[in-house]
Amino acid sequence: MSLNVRVAELLLRGEVGTSVADLNGRLRSVASTVPVRRPKVGMRVSEAEVERFLREEMRSRPGVRRTPLLRKLRDDLHWAFEEKRFARLYDQVRMSLPTSEGDR
Repeated sequence: MSLNVRVAELLLRGEVGTSVADLNGRLRSVASTVPVRRPKVGMRVSEAEVERFLREEMRSRPGVRRTPLLRKLRDDLHWAFEEKRFARLYDQVRMSLPTSEGDR
């Protein structure tokens, strides 16, 4: 459950006083239970590596959409690559493949 949902729940149940000090104290207490979020760190890769990945995927899975490929690249391969650059490469590779391979 997110922090915002927990705070809303406390407020709706009336478990927090109406003063700013009461609310501040309760929020600090709730916030201290939220686990620290560790950002995902992917391995940086070159445009050539991503282009190779896209060509292989598009040939083996004709019609595959951009978002599932980006998810696979980030989640399965643990690669880091900017979304806009990925979109540009995806479009370039899709246009360079024969029609049956590059169709959406």
